[in-house]
Amino acid sequence: MLTPAEAVRKQLFRVLLLLLFFSANSGSAQHPEQAAASAPAKTAGLPATYDVVSIKPHARNESDTYHGWRYTPSGIVGSDVSVRSLIMSAYNLIMLDQVSGLPSWVDTDTFDLEAKLDPANAEALEKLSSEERNAQVSLMLRALLADRFKLQISKSKKDLPVYNLVVAKGGPRLKNATSSDSSGYNINVGAFCTLKSESIGVSGLADALSGSAGRLIVDRTDLKGKYEVALQWAFNDEVANAGPSLFTALQEQLGLKLEPAKAPVDVVVIDHIERPSEN
Repeated sequence: MLTPAEAVRKQLFRVLLLLLFFSANSGSAQHPEQAAASAPAKTAGLPATYDVVSIKPHARNESDTYHGWRYTPSGIVGSDVSVRSLIMSAYNLIMLDQVSGLPSWVDTDTFDLEAKLDPANAEALEKLSSEERNAQVSLMLRALLADRFKLQISKSKKDLPVYNLVVAKGGPRLKNATSSDSSGYNINVGAFCTLKSESIGVSGLADALSGSAGRLIVDRTDLKGKYEVALQWAFNDEVANAGPSLFTALQEQLGLKLEPAKAPVDVVVIDHIERPSEN
């Protein structure tokens, strides 16, 4: 059995992987706080809940190879899912410290989850833009947590560690985009990670990389243009020949630098939460 401290460290790694996964599938450069603000506005013609939800305690097995959850054409499915990861995804949070008031069982108990939409609702969701789809999924996750975990929250602000994105010594190494319109971005996540965009602002780049950095990244560069970006870095630079860290890659490839700082950040305070009943 994991100790609470070991469980928290394990969940930190899983949440980071989850955030990277969602970044890779979002295709947009929307800031987490902007997404949180837009999520409550229900998209017309779509339900704010999944049509069928199954949640069961996960039976740990040494042969487990998959931990976490993913999108399917009809909803989401997951094994060994942490409630913390669901809350962080539902409220578009980046850092563990953005959630407070969680009971210890949240980091030790995990669940097998399946949430489905009926075919018509799944088709309607797929037709949305990436930003609209992400906002709708946030709504449905919030409804799932309120219904099955009896989650009640309040919101606050807290000074937390962030990274300021600044221009490195020697100046930026950014290629001007051929179009002034943002085209979003694509992230491929693996042992070697890449981010590519044909037209993205530096603030959008900061938002896109926040999940990879494990902290919110705040744009302090004062660069206002749109740029063509192809950034490559190692998911774990401690592995031999894995490639540069995100910090090194930003400096060497884009002439930008991450500096530790503190800033007021949105946090979610858990007022009430319960273990779900089996079904």
